[in-house]
Parts: sequence; structure tokens; C-alpha cells
Amino acid sequence: MKHATTTLTALTMSLGFSAGAVLANGGHDHDHDHDHDHDHHADIEIGQFEGTLGFDLPGHGHDHVHADMHPNALLGGFSTIDPGFDALAHDEDDLHVLGEGAEIWARVIGIDDGLFIHHRTTFDLLASATGDEFFLGGHDLHTHVLFHAPDASLGDEFDLELEFFDAGTTGYGESPVFEIEFTAVPEPASLALLGVGGLMLLRRRR
Repeated sequence: MKHATTTLTALTMSLGFSAGAVLANGGHDHDHDHDHDHDHHADIEIGQFEGTLGFDLPGHGHDHVHADMHPNALLGGFSTIDPGFDALAHDEDDLHVLGEGAEIWARVIGIDDGLFIHHRTTFDLLASATGDEFFLGGHDLHTHVLFHAPDASLGDEFDLELEFFDAGTTGYGESPVFEIEFTAVPEPASLALLGVGGLMLLRRRR
């Protein structure tokens, strides 16, 4: 078993994936939080305007964003680590960067049954019910959590409503509420090929 795990790790790393992130995210590794070439297009940018927290959603949606959940080989069901949460990098007309001393949290305003939010590497449960709160980071935050639906079937949809609040010395007001809409979708063909290639490699090693 150890040899098989090592082989799979080598295979995923050779294709540019992190094995742990691949399993946690159902086959997708977006965890290059500090890499300059990381694509942040799927992240929610958090800033403030006139003392109140605000956000820019992926796709420039006003109050909701959509995300696909993929099959998770490690945990079962479907999961994703997108969207992530990013501090706004540059001032905009109606949204400014966070000040030092900010401590940004997310609060669950509404969540569908069967959807859970975990720490993306330890898998500790962060939130599963209305009123739950989880820490995102300071003024320079960049965070991904694991959104997981263990009993989901293909095509199932889950809604999550969140707001941001500041527990730091900056004392920003709470953000408006926004919604993330998740849909359980099939594995992309490229990752299916990765799985087939991994099985073929393991058979050759036996």
C-alpha cells in the first residue's frame, strides 16, 4: 500500500498536482496560495468602503456566485475548494484594501442540509449550520476551505449564504450577505485519464 501511494503521489506531482490537494478537492489542485502564477479568477476579493466590508465576486456577480463540486475520491461525495477568499490587492472606485489590524471572519447566514465546510488540509469541520463562523485571515488574507457534500449525487445543488465581519482593531461593519450556489458535476475528462493512467502504472509495478 505504501508503494502504491508513493507511485500515485509521484504521478500526480509529475503532472503538476499536489497529491493531498487533488484528493481533498476531488481532483483539482488550486492551492498555490503564494505562487505568483496562481489564477485567482475563482476567488472572492474582500475589501472595505467607508468603514464597511464589501466584496468582488467571481464573474462580477452582484450577490451570488456559482461553483462546481467534483467527485472526491478520498472523502466520498462531491467537493471543491473554490471559491477561495482573497484580500483586495488594489483600491478600486467602490472598494478599498483592508487596513492592518483587520481580522476577517465568515458567518453562515444560511446553508442547505448536507453541505459542510472543512479546513482544507486537516479536514476539521469549520461550519455546517446557520450561525457558524470561521476565520479567514488578516488584512492580507488568502484562504481556501473545503466545501463538501458527502451524500451528494450527480446534479444535486446546494446553496450557502455568507457574510463577512471584522473582529480586529479596524472595526469594519459587516458585509452584505451573498450566496454561493454549488452543483455536483462529473469529473473532467483530463482527470479521468489521470486516474486510468495511475491504475495502469500501478499494475505494471506489481
